[in-house]
Amino acid sequence: MTTLQSLRDVALVARWWLARSVRTRSAGALVLIYTLLLAGGAWMFTKFIHSMELTLANTLRVPPTKKPGAMLDTLKERGELKELLQGMIEDPAAVEWAIQLPVLSTFTFWMGLGAVPFLACAAGAEAISPDIRDRSLRYELVRTGRLELVAGRFLGQAFLVGLGLAFGCAGVWIVAMTGMVDQPPAEQATSLMLFAPRLWVWSLPWLGLGIACSQLSGTVNFTRTLALGGTVGVMIVFGITQWLSDDYWPILGDLVLPILPHSYSLGLWGPGFGWAGEALILAAMGLVWALVTYPLFARRNA
Repeated sequence: MTTLQSLRDVALVARWWLARSVRTRSAGALVLIYTLLLAGGAWMFTKFIHSMELTLANTLRVPPTKKPGAMLDTLKERGELKELLQGMIEDPAAVEWAIQLPVLSTFTFWMGLGAVPFLACAAGAEAISPDIRDRSLRYELVRTGRLELVAGRFLGQAFLVGLGLAFGCAGVWIVAMTGMVDQPPAEQATSLMLFAPRLWVWSLPWLGLGIACSQLSGTVNFTRTLALGGTVGVMIVFGITQWLSDDYWPILGDLVLPILPHSYSLGLWGPGFGWAGEALILAAMGLVWALVTYPLFARRNA
């Protein structure tokens, strides 16, 4: 099979996977989960902002607001929001940039960096495993190769994750427009559009991890648990490696940190397209991680 034929098969597998996901309503469920997560998180954050504003109103002895948002400029001037952002972002320059954006957009991105890995790996864990279980995989393998199948499922599932993030950001915009006051619609929408592709790129390594686990077994619950455990394990390894490299073995950080997604998360903050390099690395990492278990899958009796 030539390279052109392989790429064509990857695109066909991805298209078929999308059509199947729509037909079985799994695409709708995935979009709903992302929307509920991002919009629900944004709604809860508005309550937190409102509590900060009520405290500030009591301190300044001014009438409290019924909806959050009216005193955001005062919170920025007094430094409360900057202190909050400094707890989320380590880079001072990124903090200065983020504080100029609508607060819900910044919070959504920060929350997504923590939550999206778990959702993406769970979605990836269901990409191949069910077809291994019912042995329906062999009918698809008559028409294409296993490598093309894995790459096509990765591409199709990545599109669904991106769709879920887009709907989730739309939900955040609705929350901002209905649950807060003095939020400029165009600026809110633009900032969310700024962060959505960054969250999508951030999801790709974790999606690849889930797909790698999905190739190992026909038991979906097992592959999902394995993927979620692997996600937690990667986070633990990053934390331990960072601590050891800072205090004891710098060479350990040089060897391990470049292959972990968290090393590039800070680069996703910032204006313009300065994050393009991190995006390419994360996308390549996602595809490589998806193929880690491919040698075992290639020898599996479908």
